[in-house]
Amino acid sequence: MTPSDDDRHVKRPLSDRDADALLRGPELAGFVADLQAMATEIPAASPSLASMLADGLVPDATATAVLPVVRARKRWLVALPLTGLILAGTLGAASANVLPDGAQKVVSDTVSSITPIHLPKPALKAKPTPEPTARRAP
Repeated sequence: MTPSDDDRHVKRPLSDRDADALLRGPELAGFVADLQAMATEIPAASPSLASMLADGLVPDATATAVLPVVRARKRWLVALPLTGLILAGTLGAASANVLPDGAQKVVSDTVSSITPIHLPKPALKAKPTPEPTARRAP
């Protein structure tokens, strides 16, 4: 597979002369002019936004129906210990090297990269070598 022209331009460093030519080129000037035009235009307000700006924000009964803070705290009080138990159980199983090989490798690599603790990695299983068969004499 041959690299495209774009790949060749990306891989080589941009020289000062090329950068200067790009900055002074018509493509960048047109792009900047378009950005400036978009920044100076004021979009028309929708009818609902115009009424809100004119009358102010009218509170909606459905918008204020939010869970009380107490319920949210109770959820955190249940979720936090449960998450801690799951994490502790997974780390305990990984340190005992009883997780399936794929899970053991993921947990071991993750813990080793984040902390100074090194968990056991799954052992490579040797493939059984086939026994040579005896040839019969002709």
